Amino acid sequence: MKFIVFTKPYKDEIPALGKRVAALGVDGVELPVRPGYPVTMDNAATELPKAAKLLKDEAGITIESIAPSFTSDGAELTPRLFEACGKAGVPIIRVCPMPRAGESYPDAERRWQKLFAGMVPALESNNVAIGIQNHSGRNVPVHAFGLRSLLAPLPAKSIGAVWDAAHNTLEGEGTGFALELIYGPYFKMLNLKNGYKKRGDDGKWRTVWCKGDEGLADWKAVAGDLKKRGFMGTVCLTAEYSEAGGVEKYLKDDIAYAKKLFGSS
Repeated sequence: MKFIVFTKPYKDEIPALGKRVAALGVDGVELPVRPGYPVTMDNAATELPKAAKLLKDEAGITIESIAPSFTSDGAELTPRLFEACGKAGVPIIRVCPMPRAGESYPDAERRWQKLFAGMVPALESNNVAIGIQNHSGRNVPVHAFGLRSLLAPLPAKSIGAVWDAAHNTLEGEGTGFALELIYGPYFKMLNLKNGYKKRGDDGKWRTVWCKGDEGLADWKAVAGDLKKRGFMGTVCLTAEYSEAGGVEKYLKDDIAYAKKLFGSS
């Protein structure tokens, strides 16, 4: 198994990022390819392969996934990006598809299925896959049932699932039921974070992102279920906490907790 960290909280230059992540005791990273980070959509063709080499040579860290910005039209998923991933040896591009303004869920699902299907030849030629993550709120999809429906007509080698236990649970779908729906050839990566809903003084419910052993998603149950299924893939700690300073305070604990649950500590 591999344990990696989504480095969204850190905007360090690549050498410093490698040292920071290596000190966490993980195997690799999911790298944001977004404005304000060392690798962006504009420079990915040259900087992503450089970043992969630097991280590997200087810190023993691999890039297991990249994460462009969320989108409603797929404009960032270009052959040029797929080529950059192929050169860098990055196996997964994680995306959270969104509907357009005013677009119904069924229409958005059909549109994304068509878009993803058109990307398959370029993905195959560069040996890279798109990993679609479920995300609570107005996204396509929000849970495992939606992932299953979206992925059904697409080839599992090139288009798969990055299943997020916390977002799934926030949408009210149990993790055991979710894994019955989605585990199999499409399962590319597991996202681990945790959260719960809290009502604010204004009466609105908001998500509080917390430690792995405190939220609605039962990490222990998730790990137990996946071990029974023989899962030996990649686990990504997404390093998202609502508490100020939470990343530095809680991330190492959550990495250790996840490794313990999977018997990798």
